[in-house]
Amino acid sequence: DLSARGSAAQLPKGYDPEPLAQYGTLDVIFDYDSSDQRLSVTITALTDIPSLKRTGNISWQVHLVLLPTKKQRAKTIIQRGPCPVFTETFHFSHIESEMIGNYAVRFRLYSIRRMKKEKALGEKVFYLTKLNLQGKMSVPIILDPCCNIP
Repeated sequence: DLSARGSAAQLPKGYDPEPLAQYGTLDVIFDYDSSDQRLSVTITALTDIPSLKRTGNISWQVHLVLLPTKKQRAKTIIQRGPCPVFTETFHFSHIESEMIGNYAVRFRLYSIRRMKKEKALGEKVFYLTKLNLQGKMSVPIILDPCCNIP
C-alpha cells in the first residue's frame, strides 16, 4: 500500500518529519531604465524567514551584488523582528540593454548578531534575462540554503 497512511505506518517510531526549511522570501521590484543604462532594485519586505529557534536571532540584512563583475555591491540597513520591512532602493549603473542578459543580481540574507558577527542563511541569483525591460516588475525571490560564509 503506497498511500500516505500506508507509508507513514512503516516509519520508525519517534520519526517526526522536518517541516520544509525556509530561508526567506524577498519581495523585490526591478526597474530598468534603458536611456540611463541603470537598474533599480527595491527590496520591500522579507517573509518566510528562518525561525528564532533555528537562528537564535531576529536581526536581518540583505546583501546584493551585480554579477559577473562583483564590482557593484549594496546592503540594506539592519532590520529587526520576525517580519522586517526594508523599502530600500539600490541602483546599478552602466548596464547596456543589449547586454542585460549577461548580468544577474545575487541576493544573500544574513542573520546579524552582536559584535558584527553575521551568518549567511539564504541566497538566490536572479538572472536579468527574466527582466521586463518595459517598466517595473515585482518578483518574489525565494532564497535557497546558503553555504555558511562568514
